[in-house]
Amino acid sequence: MRRHPIIICVVLALFAAPNRAGADPIDKPVAIVKLYETEAISQSQLKITVAAMEKSIGRQLTTEEKLKLLDNLISEKLIIQAANKEKIHVTDTEVEQYKNQTKKLYEERLGRPMTDDEFRTMISQTGYQWDTFLAEIKKMLMEQKYIKNHKGNLLTNVPDPSDKEIMDYFYKNQSRLFVSPAIVRFKQIYINPNLLSTPAEKAKAKKKAEAINREIKAGASFDNYWQVYDDSGSTKIGNLINGSLRRDDEQSAKVFGDDFFNSVFTLKQGEVSGVISSKIGYHIVMVLEKFPPKLLDIDDLIPPQNSMTVRNYIKAILGKVKEQEALKKALDEIVADLEKTADIKKFPEYLNW
Repeated sequence: MRRHPIIICVVLALFAAPNRAGADPIDKPVAIVKLYETEAISQSQLKITVAAMEKSIGRQLTTEEKLKLLDNLISEKLIIQAANKEKIHVTDTEVEQYKNQTKKLYEERLGRPMTDDEFRTMISQTGYQWDTFLAEIKKMLMEQKYIKNHKGNLLTNVPDPSDKEIMDYFYKNQSRLFVSPAIVRFKQIYINPNLLSTPAEKAKAKKKAEAINREIKAGASFDNYWQVYDDSGSTKIGNLINGSLRRDDEQSAKVFGDDFFNSVFTLKQGEVSGVISSKIGYHIVMVLEKFPPKLLDIDDLIPPQNSMTVRNYIKAILGKVKEQEALKKALDEIVADLEKTADIKKFPEYLNW
């Protein structure tokens, strides 16, 4: 059965589409597709898609698996051509909303908010440039609109997960997915020397952090430093930020460095650090709350946000799975219909590299 990962889930959307800007015009075509216009899928484009998928699953794809990915790209070409023919459009606002939803999914997985720079870094680690990521969101939303217009009946009235399905999922995954690691919630005064130009100015940023630290030790309120400026008072170099860290958050450890990461976890609740240096600047941290490791039960709130129970989290996950299954069924039917009138030529001999 054909798989369509760019439609099925938001993470695999990053892996299921070619980077058109990176294609070499003299590449060998691995497929030529014509519904209303002739388009080629180059070997270079497919290589980018294959490389991203291989990075995701941690192994090389077989020729058969490469052929399935090629089928995905052909299906996408067909739907986009059909959507363009019907003048289906996606606005920048819709792209922005979906981008923010994607960021929120990453944040839920990490258990903390992410900066825009962190989010861009995580996207780039999938092997795609930021502009390509936004372009693929737009294309995916266009595909979804086309599917809804033609197979909307399959997408409505998707049943909610049953209590049995929720509990089965919980018991199968409790020890693997619902173990809350040690978590620390904190606020910090962050000073970014990279906002300054010269090495001398950047050195003064550390002195600024040290001066603030002395003032806090002398009794100044931590919250007074919600904005920090350089000595001239003209350049904002820092601010007050609320955040949290999970002990298993490898991405944050890479972004900040081990010194910052480990220092935050050694602080006691209510304790204020000295100046901590990281890969991205200088920090003064006040720990607000610490959560020990815990095996979560079905109705426990998921820390540190404590905004959703495990039960509701599982219900949301299984609900998305059911929606994706309905979407896949609709997609398969649409592609089968489009293939009847399309001219498709594949060149599997170019899949062996």
